Amino acid sequence: MSLKNYIPKDVTQQSEFLKKYPEYDGRGIKIGIIDSDIVDKSLPGMQKTTDGLPKIIECFGKYLITIDTSKIVERNGKNYIIGLNAEKLYIPIKWKNPSDKWHLGSKSVFEIKMDGKKSGIFIDDFDKTDSKRKLAAMKNKTLNCIVWFDGKQWRACIYNTSLYNFQNLEKIEVLTHFEDEQEGALNSKSKLSCKISDDGNTLQFFGLYDDHATLVSHVLAANFPDNPESNGLAPGAQIVSIQACILEAAV
Repeated sequence: MSLKNYIPKDVTQQSEFLKKYPEYDGRGIKIGIIDSDIVDKSLPGMQKTTDGLPKIIECFGKYLITIDTSKIVERNGKNYIIGLNAEKLYIPIKWKNPSDKWHLGSKSVFEIKMDGKKSGIFIDDFDKTDSKRKLAAMKNKTLNCIVWFDGKQWRACIYNTSLYNFQNLEKIEVLTHFEDEQEGALNSKSKLSCKISDDGNTLQFFGLYDDHATLVSHVLAANFPDNPESNGLAPGAQIVSIQACILEAAV
């Protein structure tokens, strides 16, 4: 079956309409997706509209992770800062920070929860049958953060000590508020969106609960420039993702 058959383009006469009015593909329109989760921004069809604008322009909902980043350190003329675990963190030259004040934060992966269950954002799900050694390892695994002000806006990076060489930050993705640059930090499952508040002392992240909002968004407005048969009904439209409720996990 062709991918185009998964979306009712023939029934809605979308193909005929776009042939007659090729620019009437949803461009200039913003669609609010109100669902139990936010849209996965890492997928190819959710990157750009047909006229090159960001596909997802804003996300609203519950922040899954909140990290205290009130600990401030400085380089004091050196090319590194000392992290929360006394490690040297070498700051890339391209990172601008006129004040030289670097906010640090850390949170145990074991503490990261989503509605009373383990989030699975940075670790695989585990249950009561897991060994004490595995649970202890999860408690020792941390999500580490650096937050700073580059003179124009707040920036942040996250690094997991089990996934990265935490002394080398050159390849770590730098983030800012999602609504400013529509970027997220890639992990094993999806992209996270961040919010920096309280003068750099608080860092928060969105994540995903399930795939329903993403499915709805693809049907409505996915855009695949190299494979238009897979496009949604309005590939030129932009999306505002709104998490309106949280579904409990099935027991």
